[in-house]
Amino acid sequence: MLICPQDERRPAANFTTDFKDNTHLSYFVGVSADDYHPKSILGGDRNLSPGARPELDYGYSRENGKGNDVAIPIPGPVSWSLKMHSAGNPAGRGCILLGDGSQQWSSSEGLNQYLAQAAPTSNWPAGHAPATPSIRLIFP
Repeated sequence: MLICPQDERRPAANFTTDFKDNTHLSYFVGVSADDYHPKSILGGDRNLSPGARPELDYGYSRENGKGNDVAIPIPGPVSWSLKMHSAGNPAGRGCILLGDGSQQWSSSEGLNQYLAQAAPTSNWPAGHAPATPSIRLIFP
């Protein structure tokens, strides 16, 4: 459940010893998603990139497994990188989990439409709130 079959990462063999970093996770987490905002982004595939053009690599998801806390401006732009579900799809493609519990396949354009409807994150760490309305996503 923690590794997408389309991801290059491998499942952890042992939950006790293998989870010292995020190298066994394929997804990002939307920190401020809730059921009061059914279209809020609760999670999604880790191959998300900044900007309107898909990147060749994983974008926000660091290779070293140390994670990345990212402010995504509302309404973006962001795009799915050309990894995982985007293979062969130059516009990018990925999967998101919404605050209402539903799962949605999304193009980069569709993801930006969800971002345009997102409620800004209010629970930023002290001194780290961005200057523009944004949502907070944690990437492995």
